[in-house]
Amino acid sequence: MLQFTGRESSDNRCRILLEAVVKDKIGMFLTGQLPEPVPANVRETGYFTSAWESFRQGGLESPDFITKKAVYLADASNGQIVLMYRSFKEAMAVAEADHDWWEIVIYPARKDTADACMFELTGYEAAEGEYPFTIQPVSGEEEAMLYHLYTYFGKQGYGETDTGPVGMIRQGTSFQNIQVAYTGTGLCCVLMDVRGFVAGFFDMGIESLFSNRVLANRNQLNYTVMDAASNSIYAQVLNLVQNTPYLTVIVSHWHTDHEQILNDIAYKYVHQHQNIYANFWQTVSLVCPAIRNVPGWACTHYASVQGALTLAQNHQAVICPYLNANQNIIVSQGQNYCIYKCDRNDANIRKPDPHDHGLSMVIRLQSGSTVLLPGDCAYDTMAAGNPASSVITNNNQGYTYLVASHHGGKYTHMTGAGKLNFIPHPAQAGQEIIYSANGAAYGIPTAVNVRDYRGAGWQPVFLQNIPMQGLDHWIMI
Repeated sequence: MLQFTGRESSDNRCRILLEAVVKDKIGMFLTGQLPEPVPANVRETGYFTSAWESFRQGGLESPDFITKKAVYLADASNGQIVLMYRSFKEAMAVAEADHDWWEIVIYPARKDTADACMFELTGYEAAEGEYPFTIQPVSGEEEAMLYHLYTYFGKQGYGETDTGPVGMIRQGTSFQNIQVAYTGTGLCCVLMDVRGFVAGFFDMGIESLFSNRVLANRNQLNYTVMDAASNSIYAQVLNLVQNTPYLTVIVSHWHTDHEQILNDIAYKYVHQHQNIYANFWQTVSLVCPAIRNVPGWACTHYASVQGALTLAQNHQAVICPYLNANQNIIVSQGQNYCIYKCDRNDANIRKPDPHDHGLSMVIRLQSGSTVLLPGDCAYDTMAAGNPASSVITNNNQGYTYLVASHHGGKYTHMTGAGKLNFIPHPAQAGQEIIYSANGAAYGIPTAVNVRDYRGAGWQPVFLQNIPMQGLDHWIMI
C-alpha cells in the first residue's frame, strides 16, 4: 500500500483518497497482450500465469478467470494521498473530479514541475526522502475496465453467498459484552459471547499512521494523537485472529478506517504467504456491502479480501447489493442480533457516498442492554427518512449504548433543528455514547455534535481516555 503525506507547511491542506494502480495489471487486459518486460518472479508466483491463461481462454466473463483474478489483482497498490496546495480551491478541484481512479507516477530523479512528497510502503518496507510525482486520471476506457475487474461478483440476494444461504453468528448466541477498541480515528468492535470467547468483529479498522501529523490542525477538542495504545490494539487483533476460528466479521463499508486490519490480514496471507492466518480465512464468515464506483470505496482492499477468500476456498461471504432506493433491509438476524443494510437514492444527495450504502448492527447483551453499532451510516438513511423508524427508536425502547456514527462526525443529511430528530433514542437520559476517535486527524468528534448528542440524552465516553485494561484502551459495554 502506498502512503503519501505532504511536507510540513502552513498552507491549506486537503485529504484525498485515491486508488494507486499498477498500470501493467490493467493494460494487459485492455490490449490482450502481456506487458513487457514481465518480471520472472511474477511468473513464478503462479497467480499471474493462472489468471492470464484463464483470461486468454475465456475472457473477462470466464468463471475461471473471475475466480482467480481476485488473488492476482489483490496485489495492486492502494494509495492514500495527502496533497498540499496553496489554493484550497485547487485542492478541491482534484477531490471533486469525476474520476475515481488515478495513475500515480513516481520519478527517480527530481523534476521541478512535479509535486514532492514523502512516501512509505506501510508495513512492508520504507524509503526516506522526497520524491517528485505526478497524478493524472486514467482514461475512460481504463476506468471502466478497473471497475469491471475489481468489483465484479455474482448477483447475490441479501443474506446469501455465491453458493446459497449461510449462517452467520450461531442462532441463539448470547453476548456478554462488546469491546470497542481504541484505534485512533477508526472502528474495531470485538463481539464476546457469554463463555468469554470472541464470536466476531464489527469492523476491523485503524487510523492512518500519517493522519495525526498532517491534519492535526483540525483538532478541535485537543485530544491526544494516535499513540502506542492503538498500535497495541492492532498487534493484539492480529494475534487474536490467528488463534480463533469460525469468526464472523461484519464490515460496515469499505473505508480504510473500518477495514484496514482485515485488508492487512488478507495481504499477509495471500502475498506474504503467512499461513498463520490460514485458519482465519478458511473459516471466517464475512458480511459486507457491495463495492460501488463512487469516490472513497477501497476497491483494492476489497480485492485483497476476495483474494484471501478465494485462496482459502471459503464461500462464506454475504455481499449485500448496492441499490438506489430509500430503505433499511435486514440482512441477517439471530436471537440476539440484527444486521441491517441501508441504501439511499443517490439522486437525492450531492453525490453517492459509502455512508449511505453501509451496514449497521443491533446487539442485545445477556444483561438486557441493547447496543447500536451504526458504523458510519447516516441516521436519516438508516431511518429511510422517518425519524420514528424502529431502528432509530429501537421499537420505542431506546438503546442502552450507542457507538457514534462516523466517530462523532456528520451523522445526517438533514440540517438545522430537523437533524436532531434522527439521533437514535437512549433508553433513558444518561446512557453512554462511545466516540471511537481522538479528534486529532479529522476533527471528529466535533464539539457541536457532542453537544447535539448530549441534548438527546446521551452521556459521552471518549475512548482514548479509558484506562489501559485487557486490550489496551478499550471500553467494555
